[in-house]
Amino acid sequence: MQSQILVDEIMEEVYRRLESKVSQELTRKKLIVIGPMPHSDLENLKSIYEFISYKQFIPDKKEIVGYEGIVITKLTVDMLGHIALGAAATEEESFIIKALLQEKPVYMMEQGIEYRRYKKNAHKALYTLLMDYEDKIKKYGIRCISHLDDIPIDEIDKGNEKVQEVIRENTKLDMTYKKLLLESDLIKKHIEGICTVSISKGCIITPLAEDYIRNHHIYIEKV
Repeated sequence: MQSQILVDEIMEEVYRRLESKVSQELTRKKLIVIGPMPHSDLENLKSIYEFISYKQFIPDKKEIVGYEGIVITKLTVDMLGHIALGAAATEEESFIIKALLQEKPVYMMEQGIEYRRYKKNAHKALYTLLMDYEDKIKKYGIRCISHLDDIPIDEIDKGNEKVQEVIRENTKLDMTYKKLLLESDLIKKHIEGICTVSISKGCIITPLAEDYIRNHHIYIEKV
């Protein structure tokens, strides 16, 4: 009798765990990964997100449905230019642009942005153009992140405007100690991904710095 009770309790626990696992699988948010799968960063997020490689899908499938966002782990120079101009040359680029049109969250891994590797040797005019392209795709709603943990759990289902607010909050630079803000102060930090700069109310911004701020959509916060 006691053994039967024990068996029943074990079975009940097994069923409970199976139901919990199925429920968890159904509630996980699907994120499509374009580029190499970042296996080392997935462990802590498996209970929240289901990361699916774009290449796993059937080639003739025109549109992936039932996903909450995209993670770009490798953004080549070609991809950057095509997306910035809104002229897709590959299925992946077309999928990204469609996601942006639908206000789906799109994230790009900072270490996967290819053109930044050539910072030291690249021609200044070309590098500046690619920086402008990066600014454009950020303006479209693509968010630059350093780690997958930077993906905001509560923001994944929200619109493009909220994503832009998060970008500013997470890429803030404190320059309140400066009395004069120069263009050179901004260029280096902007390459590193800074979108918001905090300055003191008495800080003077040079004309060249003002032009750079306006052209690159940098947000100035006076405190």
